Amino acid sequence: MNKREFTDRLILAGTRAHAFAASYVVESLPETLCYTVDKHDDLSGRCGPEGTIKFLGGRFLYPSGLVRISPVRAAQLLWVDGMVPAWINIGVWDCDEGATELL
Repeated sequence: MNKREFTDRLILAGTRAHAFAASYVVESLPETLCYTVDKHDDLSGRCGPEGTIKFLGGRFLYPSGLVRISPVRAAQLLWVDGMVPAWINIGVWDCDEGATELL
């Protein structure tokens, strides 16, 4: 699998999770999807700038950069050196008038 295929599969998984959740809730869920990525903080090794976490692949990110992001950005964050080093379970987490949030 390459990065484009992974992105496509992540989007497909989000679409299926949305459809599944929509069949169980009374209110309608917005069609626009956004993703929140787990704020995994790797405490080994050096620390990054104040307020950042050491994310997958050793990247230092601000936790706010992992919340309600686009599917493409989520795929960029999860794809590390040609692979995805974490198990991913996708489900509907929240929604507002503008988007359905997947976690």
